[in-house]
Amino acid sequence: CRNIYLLNFQSQEITQACYMSKWNECDIKIQKILLIIMRRAIKPLYLTSYIFDLTLETFIKVLKSSYSYMAILNTIYNE
Repeated sequence: CRNIYLLNFQSQEITQACYMSKWNECDIKIQKILLIIMRRAIKPLYLTSYIFDLTLETFIKVLKSSYSYMAILNTIYNE
């Protein structure tokens, strides 16, 4: 779960890293390549599993739901 968070965080840092790389001192060809990289990196990278994103928030929701289901089943079992 931590690695997924780090992947998302680092993907958001790509644009800033390209901008801070003194791109204006490079050749025009390199400037165009960096511009393409920055444009593509604007949208953060998310890993997905079928229909939902794998994020820390999703993981917490799954844990909460699992605990709720377990508590309900435990209550039914003990009655």
